[in-house]
Amino acid sequence: MNSKKMVFILLFVLLSLFIEAQETHEGVTFNPKVGLSITGAPGPLGGVLGFEVSLRRNKLIHSVSVLRVKEFDFFFLSPEPANSFNQLDYLFGEYQDKGKVRFQCQVGVGLLYGYERDKFLYRESGMFGTKHYSSKWYTAIALPIKVGLKKLLKNGNTLGLDTQINISKKNIIIMPLLSYEF
Repeated sequence: MNSKKMVFILLFVLLSLFIEAQETHEGVTFNPKVGLSITGAPGPLGGVLGFEVSLRRNKLIHSVSVLRVKEFDFFFLSPEPANSFNQLDYLFGEYQDKGKVRFQCQVGVGLLYGYERDKFLYRESGMFGTKHYSSKWYTAIALPIKVGLKKLLKNGNTLGLDTQINISKKNIIIMPLLSYEF
């Protein structure tokens, strides 16, 4: 299945869920996220920025998330260009509220797409010369697994930590993410 068909199917499923959510008036939330990419590509350490839209109903949670991951640039120590990719995920799972804490666990299907370093081109002169590489475009299907622990705030919002692992043929990515849900 090509990536355009995959995106179309994910958007269709999301739209169907939100139409149902409007009829039942239950739990549609928006959740900005920021965090780290600790292992796997892109490189050993990267930054993550994105958001998630979720529907909570009857202890079940459906989510679509969009994340941008980019390898950190440590000036002359980092090769050029930096690896980077985008991630589009559909996740399904359960959540439990216990007092002022929410625990959630989800699994789904995702699409990774972006640029990665390819062939070495040249090194700048000098002791700290940066290595330059060509880059190539890639796409991969992934299995995202997410566990979240959130504090329920007085205004109905949540503040928490999500840990997401994406497993693909390309690599394994572990991302601790700070999230604020409203």
